[in-house]
Amino acid sequence: MPFSGSDSAPHPLVSKIKTQSGQEVPAGVFTQSFASQLVILALEEAIERGVLEEDEVTQDRLEQFLSRSGRRFYKLPDPATEGQPKIALERKGETIPMSIKSADGTLEVGLSKSMAPVFSLSWLT
Repeated sequence: MPFSGSDSAPHPLVSKIKTQSGQEVPAGVFTQSFASQLVILALEEAIERGVLEEDEVTQDRLEQFLSRSGRRFYKLPDPATEGQPKIALERKGETIPMSIKSADGTLEVGLSKSMAPVFSLSWLT
């Protein structure tokens, strides 16, 4: 079974803006902070376009894709065992911000799909 993998590219925001100097803008986008929500967004868009049926997107399939299948492939412990954290996704009106900054404010990274409405994610223990 396929599984999710995040290959985010956290380039500084200033390097993602084309300038007059003709420098090439680096490929890749930063998705790590919203990776699970972007998967859900893509699935919702696929349902809207008729590529997927709503009943094909189940909690079990999402758990397999986002967690279990990758863990099985890499021979890691099964997250379904007792005590493993899970996530909860809720619609609370959250959108992906344009960018995020490092704690000290010295680095700003642009985010993929900025301003798109997404589920809020919280960890359950």
